[in-house]
This record gives sequence, C-alpha cells and structure tokens, in this order.
Amino acid sequence: MRRTALSLLIPLSLSAICSAHAQEPRASTDEAAAFDNAPATPTASEMDTVVVTGTRFSNRTVLESPVPIDVLSQEDLRAAGYSDTPSMLSSLVPSVNFPPTNTANGSSFMRRLSIRGLNSSQVLVLVNGKRRHLGVNGSNAAADFNSFPPTAIGHIEVLRDGAAAQYGSDAIAGVVNVILRRDLGTRLETTIGQTYEGDGETMEFSLNHGFALGDSGFLHASFYHRNQNMTNRQGYDKRQMYFGDRDGNPVIFPTTGPDDATPVLGPGDTLDPREATFDRYNTYRIGDPKRDENAIFFNAEVPVGALDLYGFGGYARREVETPFVFRAPLDNNNVRAIYPDGFQPLMLGIVSDASINIGLKGMLGEWDFDLSQGWGNNSTRPYPRNTLNPSFGADSPTEFYAGKYSLTQAVTNLDLTRQIDLGWQSPIYLALGGEYRRDSFATRAGWPAGYEHGGAPVLDGPNAGNTTNAGSQGFGALRPEDEVDVSRSNYAVYADAETEFWDRLTLSAAGRFERYSDFGNTLDGKLSFRMAFNPVFALRGSISTGFRAPTLVDSYYTSTSSSFIQGVSYVTRRFPPSDPVARLMGAKDLEPEESLSFGFGGTFQFTDSFHASVDLYQIEVDDQLASSSTFNDDRAREFFAANGYPNISGASFPINAIDARVRGLDITGSYGIDFAGGSRLTLTTAINFNNRKILRTVETPPELREITSIDLYNRDRQISYSEGQPRRTFNFSGNYEVGDWTLFARLMRHGKYRNANVNPIYDETFSAKWLTDVSLARRFGESLTLRAGVNNLFDVYPDERTPINNPHGASRYPASSPFGFNGGYYYLRMQLDL
Repeated sequence: MRRTALSLLIPLSLSAICSAHAQEPRASTDEAAAFDNAPATPTASEMDTVVVTGTRFSNRTVLESPVPIDVLSQEDLRAAGYSDTPSMLSSLVPSVNFPPTNTANGSSFMRRLSIRGLNSSQVLVLVNGKRRHLGVNGSNAAADFNSFPPTAIGHIEVLRDGAAAQYGSDAIAGVVNVILRRDLGTRLETTIGQTYEGDGETMEFSLNHGFALGDSGFLHASFYHRNQNMTNRQGYDKRQMYFGDRDGNPVIFPTTGPDDATPVLGPGDTLDPREATFDRYNTYRIGDPKRDENAIFFNAEVPVGALDLYGFGGYARREVETPFVFRAPLDNNNVRAIYPDGFQPLMLGIVSDASINIGLKGMLGEWDFDLSQGWGNNSTRPYPRNTLNPSFGADSPTEFYAGKYSLTQAVTNLDLTRQIDLGWQSPIYLALGGEYRRDSFATRAGWPAGYEHGGAPVLDGPNAGNTTNAGSQGFGALRPEDEVDVSRSNYAVYADAETEFWDRLTLSAAGRFERYSDFGNTLDGKLSFRMAFNPVFALRGSISTGFRAPTLVDSYYTSTSSSFIQGVSYVTRRFPPSDPVARLMGAKDLEPEESLSFGFGGTFQFTDSFHASVDLYQIEVDDQLASSSTFNDDRAREFFAANGYPNISGASFPINAIDARVRGLDITGSYGIDFAGGSRLTLTTAINFNNRKILRTVETPPELREITSIDLYNRDRQISYSEGQPRRTFNFSGNYEVGDWTLFARLMRHGKYRNANVNPIYDETFSAKWLTDVSLARRFGESLTLRAGVNNLFDVYPDERTPINNPHGASRYPASSPFGFNGGYYYLRMQLDL
C-alpha cells in the first residue's frame, strides 16, 4: 500500500524541487527560527496568525495552510481550570484524546495524548520547532507533556495531518509544536482548587520573567510548581476481608455469585468481628494519583554580529504516588504479621526530565541557515512502598527500589532555506536539511528483595503451606539480567519546496530519506495543495506516506507487575521480543510501522471574524505495534515454570499486531460579534467524527498454539482498539468580554465507547456524556486578573460498571473514561503582572 503511493510521491516532490534555479534570498524562515514571527499569545484573530508547523517558510496563516492547523494561545490554554497541558489540549481540540491517568501502573507517571484516534507514540512533539526527546511511559515511549510548565508556553500549534516526510519518525498522526514564551516583564500566577468531593486539592504556582538582552535579544525564564492530592471514587467494598470460622477452622466463604462478592455463610459459620467495623469505602484508592511537580524552563536569543545565537530548555522533576489493587487481609499475597488489616501497594515514581537546545542562525551566501544541537534525557525510578514480598514472610521489607529506566536523545540539525525567482508570479521557496540523531535506553536493576523468592510459604489460614509469589507486590524490581544499555543512530536528509500560481493555487512538496542503524532505510514523501476560488472559499488537501521506527523501549523494555483480571491476582511479566522465552512463544523482531494518509477539505472566511473549516481524513497504518495478549492460562503457566519462571502466571510481549485504518471528519468554526458599548462575544465550535477499523490481525504462530489456547492478539484488544475511544466529540464555547469582565463557558460531548473482554459476557458500552466548564474573570487595572471557575459544573460521571465487572463493588467507574471520574472541580486563579 505505502510503497505504491511512495513511488508516485517522491518523483513529484523531487521534480518540484529540482526545477528551481538560484535567485535572490529571502528572510530567515527555517522551522526553528520562524516562530519569531508568531506572537507569544495569539488573539481572537488567530486565523491570521503566521504558523510555523507543517512548513519551513514563514508565509502562511492558519487559513492559508494546505493542511489543518490549530493555534492555541496562552489565554486559550488557561481559560478553564486545567493545570496540565494534555488536559488543556483535549478540551480545545476534539480530535485530541487524553484519558486522564488513574491506572495503577507505571503509565501514570507520564501524561500522553493521541490525535485522530491513533496512538500517542504516533504523535511527534516539537519544542520551538525542534524534536522533543521521549520518556518511558509503561512499556511505551512518548513525549512527556507533564515536563512542560503550562505557564512557560507562549502558544501551541497542533498539525492534524501526517508529517513524517517533513519531520521524520512518529509524525503519522500529526505534530504538536510547543512554542515557548519570549515576552518581557514579570508575571506571577497561582491557582488553588479541589473537587466537589473535597479531595484532589491542587495548588499551582508559577513565576515568569523576561528581560531584554542587548538591542534585540531576550531571555525568558519560567519557574513552575504544582502539588495535587489524590482523588478516590471507590464504591462500597463488599468482600470478605478476614478469615471466617467454620467448626473452629479459618475459612473463606463462597460468594453470592460471579457478579456479587458478598460472602454466603452456612449453618454455624461466623464472620470475624472486625468485618463489622472495617472501612469499606477506603480499601482502594481509585482515582488520580498524588503528584508533586517542579520545573524551570528558559528561552533565549541574542544577536552575535550578523548572526543570532539562541537556546532553550529546562529541567523538571516530579514525584507521583500511584496505587495498586488492595490486598485483603485474607489474601495469600499478604503477610498478616505485617498487615493484619490488609494493604494497598503504592508506587512512588520519581521522574526527572532535562533538555537543552543551542543553535546559531543567519545568512550563508544566499541561504538562510539554522544549525542546532539538542540533548534531552528522561528517567524514571519506581519505589514500591506500603507493600511487601510475601515470599520473605514476616521478614519482608515494606519498601523497595525497583530500578531505573532512562531514555536519552541527542539531535544535530542543519536547515537551509531560500527563495528562487523563476520569472512567474511567485518565487519557489526551497528548503534543504540534514539531521543526525542518537537514541539511548538504559535500565538498572533494583534491590534483590524486590525480585527474589525468599522461600517462605503462605504462613497461616486455609492455604498455609502454599507457594507465595516472588517480588514486591504491585511492581516487581528489575533483575540484573533485565538490565540493558543500548543505543542506535539515525541519519536523515530532507527537502521541501513550495510555490504559488495565479495568486490562487499553492503547491507544496516534501521528501525525506532516513537511515536507521537497526531498521535500515526509509523514504517518504508528501504533496499538498490549497486552491482559493475567491476571498471566502478555498479547497485544500494532502497525501503523504509516513513511518514510525520502533523505539528502543518497544524493543527492550522489561517489567514484572501484579495485576487482577476478573478479581484473580496474576504476576505478569512483559518480555522484550528478543527474550529466549518470548522467542519460544513466537515473538519476532519488530518492524517499522508504515502509513499512507489522505486529507481533503475546505476553509471559509465569510468576514474577518467569521470563519470555518471542514476536513476529511483517512490514515492507514501497516504493522502497527501493540502488546500481545496476556498469556495466563494453565498451559502457559506450566510453560513459564519449565523455562525458568516458576513465579509468574502471565506474560506478554510487543508485536506488529494489526493493519488499521482511521477515517474521520474535523469541523471547526469561530464567529465574533461586537456589541454597542465595546463588548464582544466570540463563539467557537470544534467537532470530530472518528472511526477506527482493523483491516488485518496478526496470525497466532504454531509454536504459541502448542503453549496456550490464547490468541496472539485477543478479542479484547481488537475491540478496544476499534471502539475503546469515543467516535464523536463535540466542543462548543463562548467568550463574552465586557469592560474588565470576561465570562467563559464551554460545552463538551464525549461520545460512547466500549470496553471488551475475551469473554463477551463481560463487554460493556458506556454512553455519551455532556460536560460544562465555566469561568468568570475580572481585571483590576493593567496588572491584576482574578478568575474563578468550575470544570464539570454539573458533576457528571461516566456510567457505572456492570455488576459482573465489579463484583467486589469498589471499582465503580471505567478507567478508560475520556474525562475521568472525579466529578466537578472548582478553582480560583490569580495573575499578577509586575
């Protein structure tokens, strides 16, 4: 599919580029420097803002772009009470999906988002036009959005179109370009808030200061702190907690049925008296984790003779405490001498993120050039706590160090741009460039007590003498044999060309060749056009090929964790595909994902304050990466025990799982109305229809059939991919300004979605929900602004899970809810300009 399209795209791209002849140069407009022309905080006329994403030339506005781009100003991002960047984006761009983090695993350490229904790993993130390094997010790698202080952002450009031919790997779904602030002066900002339930208390503080360097240089520095307490929305936990008594012996009573875990007692049976006083609303912590974050960023530029020296970067550190499933006092994985009333394992994740980019730009003959060097590192250290290793019995520690995961990236860029006059109405704008990137991934083992089996059996109760699990409960430590230290390099050359005909037709072409040290070569191209029929209406469209090379995390990540499936505890392991045990199960070396994207739409500008756009899209991805099924039946456990893993009861590994297709429609619009007396009402709408479909599923290999009855890529994963996200998302907002007052209101609709299981009786469909955000701001002079607001004004929750999926009663809401399940949240924000 992709190669056929590529054979057409690349010759056309090269012919557009090679037909050019040298003439006069143009102003510096490469991808890193062009953001100089964009305001730090676009106003209501954002459709006239010059964009720098999706082009290497600073001659386009949002409406003039051949591909759909959203420009989100600082005011847009901060209009509601969200304090993290992904939540802000998903509330403004309906094709952006960001399920809030409330899952009990390492993925809660990072925030990630998807565009147009594709995976977060298929979205490329730039900062000031430069590729952002990745962080470890569970078994995936993605840009760490929580490392961006939201108050350090000038504006964000979201390119909703494939752009691998321009920016390289990962840009299958689109590009998010974070433009840092460059304004002068000092701003102090603080926010406090909490949920209607009185938890999730948030305190946010930031200090921004920008000052001039020389006649035309600047330095803008940002400090940011956020502290957020946990939320908990568990239901009544109806399980038996302590051993009962039957004829003087400890016993676990049968339950009412598969959809009700209430214990059923026979004649003469008695419950432990402690059952009557047990706090059944606080066994679990089901909700947002506890967070403490600090970050400092800078953005600077200073003239050096005829050149400009620039730099930007920052450091962020956060601690995230995420919970795992509660272990009841009678659980085999509990040591009652340590936790007589049971325990909920917690994991403290310490995430450190550092980056710096330095560059020099100016003129080189008739070419504008930009030479830059970037470096970034993201590392995670998990510390399981309030837990134990049951195989050590009463001697088990209750806190562990589980190891370290670290990703590092270094990127060298050279960009050249110029314009060439061929004698027709518009010159050809030409860009050439090269890139060298080196990625590294390293892991370090944790404490031995976090992964060893201490030899102690279950000490008491009806299962006394049974074998216990090895390793810290919740998340097991990395072993010495799990350690890796791997690197790879990547070379790329690329070219872009653009011109206009008759002041109506814009044509763009791009081509990119890359060579990976571990995945070989790839060649990608993109063609796009925009045809303006009159000042009101224009058609636009694009076709592009793309790719995503598997990250080093995809290929080498290993972890051991505890999980509960339908109430049954499993110790599961994630094998890398190169592991000998995974090979015996049919694992293969990973292949790059390849894509073919089409986009077609129109823009309408009826007046300066009334505009709209409609865009259809289709994206096909071959060999899309995913995790295999979890193999946890009896035959699989026998296989693991025979191959050196007697203490794990389930395992998975990454695979090229599916060929998939995404089709959809984006509709956006804005209408401004000026009233007598100087007040203004701005109405905006953004609608996304999105349909994901699996075209091909990987076959289960014969060697796996001999080990387990479970398919390589199971039914639950297939349905979750195609129906696990809302297919329709609506966003309507209004902003009314009168004098010193601003009233903001937004209405969002998240469509229905489905959770699936291997057994269809556990399938659930959750209905669509409408959410309302409101805020009221008051300006006091030129310096002080106060804003009070409410997110989810009417305290909307997702549908509750069915009893068969919540027999214990505690897990009321689906973790996959696109808007979480915290309910209403109110806040107060102060902004002071000094």
